[in-house]
Amino acid sequence: KPLKSTSSPKCSRPTVTNSASVTPSTDIGNGEKYTVTCKSGHTKSGSDPTCTVTGTTASLSALPTCVPGCSVPTVANALSVTPAGPIGNGVSFTVTCNNGYTLSGSGTVLCTVTGTTASLATLPTCTRDDGSPGRCSVPTIKNATVAPQSSIAVGESYTVKCDGSLKLMGDQPTCETKDNSAKLSSLPTCSSAVANAMSVVVVVLAVLYQF
Repeated sequence: KPLKSTSSPKCSRPTVTNSASVTPSTDIGNGEKYTVTCKSGHTKSGSDPTCTVTGTTASLSALPTCVPGCSVPTVANALSVTPAGPIGNGVSFTVTCNNGYTLSGSGTVLCTVTGTTASLATLPTCTRDDGSPGRCSVPTIKNATVAPQSSIAVGESYTVKCDGSLKLMGDQPTCETKDNSAKLSSLPTCSSAVANAMSVVVVVLAVLYQF
């Protein structure tokens, strides 16, 4: 007589809308679970699904959902903004300033989700105890060197030099006062001459299309 199969049923990897990954990528057995990671800007609602095998049937527990959430905001001169990942509706970030800085505004920032849109309450600012806005930190710009490699004061600028034949797109970043804190103006980028030429062509075509 042929031998009967002794392999146990398994659960197949599910699809979760707006997930960045569901691991592992293979089928799983009884008592094992899939780990669902949501895309940036989304937060997980519910628990990771567990596989349960009963006789010849394998089934997953209820799947979590990835709903719109609020990403971690950037607050100049903050020691920490917690938690470190996206949060959902009704949850808040907590902002703590660096030593020597005083929090202005609420240190609790509420996330509100309406439909598919997530928004944060007004962010607080961290102002130096001596009343000055502080300094700007060295920015990171891909394919470029930035000088000086130290913080600069309000009114000063960094010098950005692109690598090789890449061309600088934009102005050199200047340290400015915004919301009582020192922040850099828009950062330039480094791109190839071909990319620059294509950008010009696109702009020209867009202008001609209007006529």
